[in-house]
Amino acid sequence: MTQTDSLYEQFGPLTQVNKLRFVDWFSGDVINAFKWDTFFAGSAGVVSMGDVQNGGLNIASNTSSGTRTGVNWGDGTLLPFDEDACTVIGVCSRNTANTQCFCGLSDSDTLFTGAHTAGYLDDTGFGLRKQIITMDSSTLSGTDTPIDRNLDMTHFKMTCKPTEIDMEINNILYITKTTNIPTALMAPSLAIRNATAGIKNNSYTYYEVFNT
Repeated sequence: MTQTDSLYEQFGPLTQVNKLRFVDWFSGDVINAFKWDTFFAGSAGVVSMGDVQNGGLNIASNTSSGTRTGVNWGDGTLLPFDEDACTVIGVCSRNTANTQCFCGLSDSDTLFTGAHTAGYLDDTGFGLRKQIITMDSSTLSGTDTPIDRNLDMTHFKMTCKPTEIDMEINNILYITKTTNIPTALMAPSLAIRNATAGIKNNSYTYYEVFNT
């Protein structure tokens, strides 16, 4: 990368029009409501900023089993990222047992139910290991990585291509998924799903997505 004072030139020369890029470090004392909309299925949980060191965004479930709470762009009405050519980088963790941590892209706030979806999943109910999960509007499927599910803060990179999606975790490429690939434009989406009764929570400290 060429040394320059220009942030624009870090991503490409001035001779080209750079493609859309979105980044959120989840800093401050409230979530940016101009960027993110809250959605839920069942009873709503709570979306807040973590009041701890490196807290980032905290998404807490409702007390009821099976409820879902998350944030996305415009309730599925703003879909600027190319399902065939984009990259997502995220840092997140599932902080409690019996819950689901999702971080990725979707075209709807009906995440996992009739929505084009691609992302990282750490879920106590869907599999024994950290996964890449995709949906092509009709079929939802996940593919395991070799990493056991856990409560660790995890860095992932997901690269979407026309016929496959690559998933790297902690800088190692583990999965190239070719089934149930989304076929529609998508937008950022982060969510928690409660598998058992009681309040659960996830943390997100970084999210980036850009068209390639």
